[in-house]
Amino acid sequence: MKWFGIGLGGAGGNIMDSTYSAMRDDFVGAVVFNTAEADKAKLSFLKDRFYVFGDFGGAGVGSKWRDARDSISSEKWKSLVIKTIEEQGIKNSQVLLLTSSSGGGTGSGSIPVVASYAKELLSSDGRVVQPVIAAMVLPFRYPMETMRFSYNSAIGLANLLDKVDSIILFDNGYMREKIVKENPEISDVELLDRINHSIAEAIRVISAASETPMKGGFKTTFDSQDLKNVLSMFEASYVVPCYFRTRVDVLGGSLEFLVEIALEEGKFVDVDPKTALKAAFVVRGPEDLMKTDNIFSAKSLLAERIAGVDVREGIAITPPDSKYVEITILLIEPEVPRIKELAEQASVYYDLFEEDLKTKENTPREEFEGYLRKLEDHAKKIAERKEKIKKTA
Repeated sequence: MKWFGIGLGGAGGNIMDSTYSAMRDDFVGAVVFNTAEADKAKLSFLKDRFYVFGDFGGAGVGSKWRDARDSISSEKWKSLVIKTIEEQGIKNSQVLLLTSSSGGGTGSGSIPVVASYAKELLSSDGRVVQPVIAAMVLPFRYPMETMRFSYNSAIGLANLLDKVDSIILFDNGYMREKIVKENPEISDVELLDRINHSIAEAIRVISAASETPMKGGFKTTFDSQDLKNVLSMFEASYVVPCYFRTRVDVLGGSLEFLVEIALEEGKFVDVDPKTALKAAFVVRGPEDLMKTDNIFSAKSLLAERIAGVDVREGIAITPPDSKYVEITILLIEPEVPRIKELAEQASVYYDLFEEDLKTKENTPREEFEGYLRKLEDHAKKIAERKEKIKKTA
């Protein structure tokens, strides 16, 4: 797959930097847009493609999502975004990936607008062929991070539902717990680097099945249109990835074991796989492991582990002497309790600071409650589909 990446805000820029580093050969281009000039120093690979927007003196927006949204919506900054991504090669891409935190001001405010600009450039006869994917990092739980981030997250997710094909979710708090359990002495800087690297690895494997597929009579490629087809729904799908990597000699030839352990230990958000509406997986490893029976057994096992009836697979072949095998599973529309929790905390935050939010941010209660309704309506429609599956199974 040929990817084009747009990182938004501090966290989004760091994630895009790590992802670009992990799969540079797969990217036709990548850029970072931010309101905070200081965040440029945190990048390793995209410093020369870092662009500041907004009339904030390069100081950022201080978690104010609306300031970022209104700024990027102006003709001045719209022109910057469109000119930059066109020059960097977005029209040569097969997949568009936007990365952001859901809780920060710059990312959560600008990502729906930038997604719309990118789709304008990619549109042909009103249709965008490329899958448009937002990778969103959910904030640490209060009080580790301010409840303002929960408020921004609920609004940011609601605003994205009709702008992209899919929202891939990563939960900072959940990933932190797993990493700290393995390494209690890890520093905060190392922790965030590890989280960003893990996100990049999960995405990298998804891309691999279109570059080094297995030979043979049945389809094992997983290209950009396979990705779009499995992710696309009535509006953006919520997706939780699972990633796991192990030595080939430990695996013992069983891809079923790889699926099981990825679902158990490799999730990026705390969800129950049994609630997923659809799923897809890509396995990357030496060809000796990729026997037809092994692949079908792994696919059957995953189908048993989800609520839905649609499982897609892809296989990426590595050299025969490869010591490792890895898998990325995409759980599509599982129940995500964390989103409900963020919406509840957002409501508490609004109740506490309603006057400030109405007068200084210009977010009246009716507008805010409209965002919450969008999240609730999405959950209801997905629940109805799962109920239909139960009745027909």
